[in-house]
Amino acid sequence: MKMKKNRISGILLSLTLMLGIMAGMCVTVMADNTIFNPATTYTGFGELNTNNTVVTISEAAGYTWYVIANDSSTVTLLSREGFGNQKFNNSPKGNAYDNSDIKQYVDGLTGTGQPLAGISSALSAGPTLIDTTTAEGLSNVKKTGSFPRDWWLSSPASAPEFGMVYLVYNNSGNFEVGTSSATGSAYLVRPALMLDLSKVVFSSESNTFSLIYSVNLTGGAKAGSSGGSLRQEVAAGNAMETVTFTAGTGYQFPITSDLYTTTGGITVERTSDTVVTVSGTPTDIEVNVTVPDAEAKTYALTLDNQGATKPGANSVTATYDAVLPSIADNLPSRTGYTFDGYFSEKNGGGKQYLKADGTPTEEKWTKDDGGTLYAGWTQKPEANVKEAPKAKDLTYNGKAQELVTEGEAEGGTMQYAVGKDASTAPTDGWSEKIPTGTEAGTYYVWYKVMGDGNHTDTAASSVSVTIAEEDKPDEPEREAGKPVLIKATSDAISVKTEEGMEYSVDGGNNWNATGIFTDLQPDTEYSIIARYAANGGKEAGKPSEGLTVRTLKIVEKTVSTKTINVSGKEIKVVRFFHRKRVPTERLIPWDRWRSPMMSLFHFSTVSVKRSRKE
Repeated sequence: MKMKKNRISGILLSLTLMLGIMAGMCVTVMADNTIFNPATTYTGFGELNTNNTVVTISEAAGYTWYVIANDSSTVTLLSREGFGNQKFNNSPKGNAYDNSDIKQYVDGLTGTGQPLAGISSALSAGPTLIDTTTAEGLSNVKKTGSFPRDWWLSSPASAPEFGMVYLVYNNSGNFEVGTSSATGSAYLVRPALMLDLSKVVFSSESNTFSLIYSVNLTGGAKAGSSGGSLRQEVAAGNAMETVTFTAGTGYQFPITSDLYTTTGGITVERTSDTVVTVSGTPTDIEVNVTVPDAEAKTYALTLDNQGATKPGANSVTATYDAVLPSIADNLPSRTGYTFDGYFSEKNGGGKQYLKADGTPTEEKWTKDDGGTLYAGWTQKPEANVKEAPKAKDLTYNGKAQELVTEGEAEGGTMQYAVGKDASTAPTDGWSEKIPTGTEAGTYYVWYKVMGDGNHTDTAASSVSVTIAEEDKPDEPEREAGKPVLIKATSDAISVKTEEGMEYSVDGGNNWNATGIFTDLQPDTEYSIIARYAANGGKEAGKPSEGLTVRTLKIVEKTVSTKTINVSGKEIKVVRFFHRKRVPTERLIPWDRWRSPMMSLFHFSTVSVKRSRKE
């Protein structure tokens, strides 16, 4: 059942449509002054509200709208067409709109795949059904819509238990506000919605709203941008203004990155080592794009060690606008010099990039190129022999003795070595320990100062040291006793010997230690003397009292005689033996000459005498 209700004028819009405003948006008016971006820049919505102008929304194709309210930031639209026929409630549940089945239906119009899904992001409120106050303020054209049929309002018309709801109905061509049962017939659904003008553009030529597509760019550190702004708002179907990111000096974009991709129609592309572009037509209402940060370039630097004995590292990799990496584990060294670090110029000039310990200074590499760094060196001063070691006054004692006094060094450590002579320094055997010697004799002690880390070695020098022979008390002159005869023959004499003694038979002209003298004359008197032989630096002793010994004389005995005829001549042959007598033995009788004692005798030469006739 439909009932007529008196119109109430002067009220513009129900509190069910909320108001909002977004400030700070950029303003773009197209050159032909018909496109207003954002729509807040258009001032003619009041006129559209009063002259029943039909408007459209690009993202809600197939539907047209009336402007029924507006302010500086929003515009409220009422659909001309119905979005289907629905009962207010499909079963009795009162007449409140907030709990009604028809509200669920209207709310669902912005869901995925629904007619108003494309404009959901631009709504300040709605979609919803308008109330009786708003409906009564509409012109008959707006009430009628595109098709003259009854349509629901959101206001309850009675107590909930009676279940009556207001609607607009056709009264002989005039549409008026009336009532109907919430669970009665199905009527047309004409939703209203409130657009956020900061999120749409408006064409005054076609009276069309279009959503603003925003593109927000972030990232791109160490790079500058040109072209479009980092935040752009464009109408649907329009391309954004290309933004070009150019890496700063010493930087480049990574070769590969997950950020080189297309998101919501916007493409991030690396076009060179130093350039990335962002372009495209957004397909999402809001596209957030991250541009890769530019990365510092790296450069190979040559390390010129400037004559180092040990070269150390010969190169290092520099990163732009960063300190150099450490080379502490591979430092150069140079004999006689202290390493000062690496510099941009020779001889320690220019900027210093590496310290003496190989760690970096605070100086950053800011050249967009490689280069050469040069080792700095400071010549070390020579160490000093503050007090030279001195030779000690030493005498042989059978023990090892330190040969020199301890020297004193400055800038290093005193070291010693024993050499072969006083002119050639040893090549090895150097030690901090003072050398020692045991045996008597001359030693050549060499010394030098081995420089510390800040000094060079001194030249080697030497000092001669003598260990004298042991001092011994004078011994009394040694006197030998008179020799004792062992045996004498006609041509030899032997005496008893003692260790360390020597003997002479010719008055001391010749000496021997055997006590045997041969090749002597028979029946001759000799004097045998003895003395202590020279030994260990001691002179020979005084000769002893002489032992007088006479050699034996030769005794001859005729054995037989015989006359023989030789070539008609008579010759007398005489045979005889002789022997050497020993004074201590008895003489052997003649009748025993033919006994085994014959071994004592020697056969003498045969004498041949020629007889003469008288």
